[in-house]
Amino acid sequence: MSVIERKWQVAIVGVLGAVFGLLFARQDSAAMWILFGVLLTIAIEIKSTAAHTYRSELFPTHLRAKAVGLIYSFSRLAGAASSYVIAFVLLRSGVPGVFAVIIALLLLSVAVVLRYGPKTRGLSYEEITDDLPAANAAKEGVKAR
Repeated sequence: MSVIERKWQVAIVGVLGAVFGLLFARQDSAAMWILFGVLLTIAIEIKSTAAHTYRSELFPTHLRAKAVGLIYSFSRLAGAASSYVIAFVLLRSGVPGVFAVIIALLLLSVAVVLRYGPKTRGLSYEEITDDLPAANAAKEGVKAR
């Protein structure tokens, strides 16, 4: 069991990633680039691990593999498309623009998880979805049939 709620893990390391990215972009010595580059990489890897785990907690067992697979496929497609976006931004705004886009996306992901992500720590799937309007509407639709 996690000590920190999974959605907060995603949020905290997302903000840390944004801070480390901003600090990385503002350095002028190799030692500091290495330091903040390593910290940025660690933050993004922890965020990725926490997000993958969090996603799997949001779906019932019988749908989990398909749902997580769909989300993962979309994230891979978004990752591929982001290469073109980053190249475009790099040509138009340079390295600071690239970091601004990456930081903005990290902060957007934090805002979305904090706003819409349910708490999952120590809860069964049924307890997680009890407070979600979409899940309750779906349950009502199934009962009506």
